[in-house]
Amino acid sequence: MRTNTAGLVVVTPGGDLVTTGTAAVKSSAGYDLTQIYVGSEGTLGVVVEVTVRLKPIPETVVAVVWEFESVGQACEVVLELVMRNVGMAKCEILDRNAIEAFNR
Repeated sequence: MRTNTAGLVVVTPGGDLVTTGTAAVKSSAGYDLTQIYVGSEGTLGVVVEVTVRLKPIPETVVAVVWEFESVGQACEVVLELVMRNVGMAKCEILDRNAIEAFNR
């Protein structure tokens, strides 16, 4: 959820309204208050408004199953896919025991 949260309006314990977020995708001007408030899970204030980034529904969805000799080899392939910006929604690594348990 952190990467999809563009901005917040938060009521602080002192009753002040704090507005976070900018139109810029990335900024290096100080702390990212949006992420601090999201990560605090309500301990730093009450979120009363959220601005989220929406992503379009993909044209296609594909599920792929690969078998690797080792976890290291699987990690290398996943890293390469991420570096090439393939756009994976999720990735799961299961060993033989987990697959057998799942199939049962």
